[in-house]
Amino acid sequence: MTMKEGKEKIQVYNIPSSTSKHGKIQRLRYPKENEIAKGGEDRLFDNDDLSFQGHHEPKQQEQVVLPLLNNANATHDTTNTSVSTSNSWPLQQQRSTEWTKTRNASSPYAYVWVVGGIHEDRPSYKGFLWTILISAKLLRQTGSTADFWAYFRLSPESKMKHLESTDIRVLEALGVKIVLLERPLKESFAQLVYDKFLTINMTQYKRVMFLDADVLPLTNLDYYFHLSDPDARQVPTLLRPNFIVASRREPCNTGMFMVEPSAEAFEQVQEVIRIQHQRALSLPYPHFDFLDGWGHNFETHGDYWEGINQVGTKWKFHAGHSDQGLMYYFAKYVRMDVSIAIGDRIQNWLPGQSAKDNETSTSIPLPIKVLEERDVLTPYQGKLLRYQFSCGDEDHLSDMNDPSSTQENKDKGQSNDKWKCMPPYDSMAHFMGLRKPWRRSFDFKLATDSSKGLSGARYLWFKELQNVSDEYGMGLDLWQWNTKYLDCMKDELLGELAQYRDILNATKTFGVT
Repeated sequence: MTMKEGKEKIQVYNIPSSTSKHGKIQRLRYPKENEIAKGGEDRLFDNDDLSFQGHHEPKQQEQVVLPLLNNANATHDTTNTSVSTSNSWPLQQQRSTEWTKTRNASSPYAYVWVVGGIHEDRPSYKGFLWTILISAKLLRQTGSTADFWAYFRLSPESKMKHLESTDIRVLEALGVKIVLLERPLKESFAQLVYDKFLTINMTQYKRVMFLDADVLPLTNLDYYFHLSDPDARQVPTLLRPNFIVASRREPCNTGMFMVEPSAEAFEQVQEVIRIQHQRALSLPYPHFDFLDGWGHNFETHGDYWEGINQVGTKWKFHAGHSDQGLMYYFAKYVRMDVSIAIGDRIQNWLPGQSAKDNETSTSIPLPIKVLEERDVLTPYQGKLLRYQFSCGDEDHLSDMNDPSSTQENKDKGQSNDKWKCMPPYDSMAHFMGLRKPWRRSFDFKLATDSSKGLSGARYLWFKELQNVSDEYGMGLDLWQWNTKYLDCMKDELLGELAQYRDILNATKTFGVT
């Protein structure tokens, strides 16, 4: 069915945008220079067979048409706003800060994905959308009972009025509820990462887990919900309501996190952003204080952030000025009710004693670590669909558990990577940078379905995408990936790091003006 043949109208919500009760924030005039924090992307795992090529702005592309868009089941129309929808959750177009709270959730838990930069001439966005399809299929197949939501933003330059009909049809068939957010003022990676925080406003759920659209779940992740919910009596409550994951050199990687939504929490995160913007007005470029960060000076308060292989007292870690710094500050220093995975350790943090703020001479509460345990999640994780980084190799596991081998690694200046074979790190495959399957060549006849690096997870991505295509009539022929699709899909979409000059526009649509 084409868009023009559909009979049911998209339900469009014209909801007034939410503005901060503190008034508008003056717009900053950002310089044209590239932002300061350059360098390679921090990778959770850095022993894959492909190195990251660094951050850069996405290049302009010539108009290309994917072969998959030429079949009868994948046509789209850029002028007609009629879409055939099969379930009771029609495509919605709404302001970022508003949520349809009147709708009943079918589960106390939900997964959320975000995709931006959708443009008819830049089909590489399909890689992210396809990952959502695969993820929804695998999660349901492994027993998840949670709801699925996907937020989409069309490019401001796109002539598209909505997603393509085939994409809508297959998303709905897999139980993914679609929210079409308003077009951003300016297309940027910053917009994409700030949209992650809309999860905090999904107050019809007890817990919401965000997954980057380049993350592939390798088991049923519902057990994270259960371990944080006192009402889930089949398991102990080991986790706090908010859960974040440290990477090698950062205290928080927002490729996966879990939050407890509430109106209070959402207002708090908006207030944090508002204050940050206000401070930025008096700061030179890049308009961010790497000592005070989002509102906490580690050196003043005598604490530090902690990654797997690195600790620090400045907010100069990867994306510390954007989503990863904001989520870390919000979960640990604002909500003060969070579990943090750091390698094989789980830390639980709760409100502690107040400390004096030297600037304001007022007392401010600080979090206190109430628990730290090692490898507590493994007993509750289900069977993995694929192993990564040789974690399924018995010889590799024996080496990691051998104290002499561990000491030998330390003597060579290498870290013990045992944590990579434990949850939450082995619960999912994160295809960062050029590791994204759709940005690389692939041949089913030559591909290795093994636990080496990301090989098995990459094979699973292509295998399951072909299965989804066959089952729902998407018309893909991934056996011809290199000749039919690769040239259209290998380009970067929005970049890999939020630029300082883009952050203000991104947060305007988040409810802070």
